[in-house]
This record gives sequence, C-alpha cells and structure tokens, in this order.
Amino acid sequence: MLASLLCLFCEKLFRDRTVLKEHMRKKSHKRVNPDNKLYDKFYVVNYLEMGKDWQQVQKEPDEFEISSRGNASGSEDNSDWSDWQDEESPSSAVVCLFCEKTGQHFNDITRHMADQHGFPFSENCDEEKLDFYQKVKLVNYIRGQVHRLCCMVCDKEHSSRQSLLVHMETSQHFTVPPSKQWDQPEYYFPTYEDDSFLCFLDNMADTDAAESTEKSGQI
Repeated sequence: MLASLLCLFCEKLFRDRTVLKEHMRKKSHKRVNPDNKLYDKFYVVNYLEMGKDWQQVQKEPDEFEISSRGNASGSEDNSDWSDWQDEESPSSAVVCLFCEKTGQHFNDITRHMADQHGFPFSENCDEEKLDFYQKVKLVNYIRGQVHRLCCMVCDKEHSSRQSLLVHMETSQHFTVPPSKQWDQPEYYFPTYEDDSFLCFLDNMADTDAAESTEKSGQI
C-alpha cells in the first residue's frame, strides 16, 4: 500500500512519498484504520470471544467500572479532573527494545542499547538504509520476539529474559535480522499500546544530523 503511495489509514493516493509522509504525520495516520475489516485478522481482541469482533467487545460494560449513581460522595463526583496528569505514566517513558530500562529521552535509551546490548539502533538503521516504515516494522518485530522470549535472529525460545539476552550476546545476535523475518505487513501493528519508542522514529534523521553537526564543531 505504501509503495503505491496510498495512506495507510485513509487510503488516499498521493503524488510522491514526501507529500504522503507529511499527510500521515499531520493527520496522525501512521497506523491502520481500525474500522477497515481487512486488518481484523491481525487484532488479537477479535479472537477473545467466538463470533464477536473488537467493536462488539469494546461496547460491553467493564465489570470493574463503578456506576456514578453508586457513589455517595457528590463532591468528588463533580470535581474537575481535566488538568490531572500522571507524571509516572509508563506511556510517556521510552523503553529499551531488549530489557526493562526506561528513560524520558529517546537518545538516552538508544545510547543504552548501544552500550549495554551492542545494538546501536540509529547506526544499524542507517547501514541497512531503512525508511521510516521499515523502522516501525523492525521495532515491532523486535518487541514481539523479546515479549515471546525468542531470539530475533534465530528464533530460539528461552525460559527467561535474562537467558535470552545472554544467548543473543554470546551468539552475536544483537544485529538486524534478515528483512524477510520482519519486513511484513503484520509488523505495522505495535506489540505494546502507546509504545513511545515508535514516536521518535520520524525524527531520527534530523536528530542524527544535528548530533553529527555538533560533533564536527567540537573537533
């Protein structure tokens, strides 16, 4: 679809990749349309109950939801929560692709990945000449493999995260896997909801260029 210059979400046709990319950025169309039945088979929620799709499941009442009528505290019911923000929200933190290390800055996490895991993400993407969409699929593939405790290169399954990381280090599998393993449409879908790592991929080129300029000025 993207190769045909069609937007992933609204499926509109554009004259070139630059215009398409700008459209998807401005309209927040960097995802598939959940109402498009073509992609239903990729949503795990569609397999929760036989005969029900994700929209039907979503409309069902939450068994843990407390009815406003059952709460006797009127003062709390009417309080304004619009300005409430959870500073510790995990969705705002960037998480390492391989371990539980988190940080507020993308560069700190990619530096950690290079130092601790021998996987310089930006450099690897540059060497493989990956475009934005391929980076998205690579990240989602790695997330999925690590979540299943499977090596991202040889697919060997392990009993723990630590065992997996030891295997990948000793086998020198902290490297970009062959594209046939991850460059697939199914990996447009994130493994984790609100994966902050994905939000920074579009700015990687600008960030790398700025850092390169800064280093050149220090020489």
